[in-house]
Amino acid sequence: MPDILSFLTSGGITLLSFVAVLGLLVFVHELGHFVVAKWAGIRVEEFGFGYPPRMVTLFKKGETEYTLNWLPLGGFVRMVGENGENYDDPRSFASKSKLWRAAVLVAGSTMNLILPIFLFSLVAMIGIPDGDPTGRVEVVGIEPNSPAAEAGLRSGDEILFVGSQRVMNVGQLQSLVQRFEDRDVIIDVDRDGQPMEFTLTPRKLDESPQIKIGVAIVDQREIVRYNPFQAIAFGVQRTASLFVMMVQGFVTIIGGLFAGTGESAALTGPLGIMQATGEIAKTETITYGA
Repeated sequence: MPDILSFLTSGGITLLSFVAVLGLLVFVHELGHFVVAKWAGIRVEEFGFGYPPRMVTLFKKGETEYTLNWLPLGGFVRMVGENGENYDDPRSFASKSKLWRAAVLVAGSTMNLILPIFLFSLVAMIGIPDGDPTGRVEVVGIEPNSPAAEAGLRSGDEILFVGSQRVMNVGQLQSLVQRFEDRDVIIDVDRDGQPMEFTLTPRKLDESPQIKIGVAIVDQREIVRYNPFQAIAFGVQRTASLFVMMVQGFVTIIGGLFAGTGESAALTGPLGIMQATGEIAKTETITYGA
């Protein structure tokens, strides 16, 4: 168990998150190729989960083998004629019209566009904290070696009082913390319905001019559940926002090429994807507001 915990805290979460996200993206991409290829009447010899070498053949349905492979990074589709051979075979990829071949090729990217819309829409129907503030401040991250970490605060704690002063929002909490520079203060929290008390000493962290206890905090909001039509609109809007962010990222990289920093941007791109994925999975990367 200590070895597992050590792995997770030393970059394991980043690696596992990267593999999971990349695997899902590649799998959905290949699934798009597979579905449209079948629709076009192309003979698909194999649909693989993960990349070879092959671990096991799961089953065979019709002419297609469904296999499980050792490298857990998405999947692949093996079609007859995908490299231009078997042109005379009416069921090969090479023999199909330009329109069908284009449809098969575009299907992968289309599925990658549909996936975030679907996921955002699903989350919106399940419920998201998008309603009115509840008057409670929730801890969503703890900075290592901070007063909060040393005192024993955890993610999920709801901060109720700071020095006997009721806390109603993030701004008020930040203001209250500033008053207790290098002085002990009692913080009352609600942890899973149980009231708890912690004594800690706010101080400057990481050369920041602000006095902090080292927590990332958010104003709790009421859970809102969207109907299917509203959820789809929410999914489209969030996906569009992500697309804009991606375009801005590419513009930044291209701008770096002309500014003489493009080499660094290009080399760190894949590692940047991995790092960003890990940061989403770890609460420590949230900006610490108090």
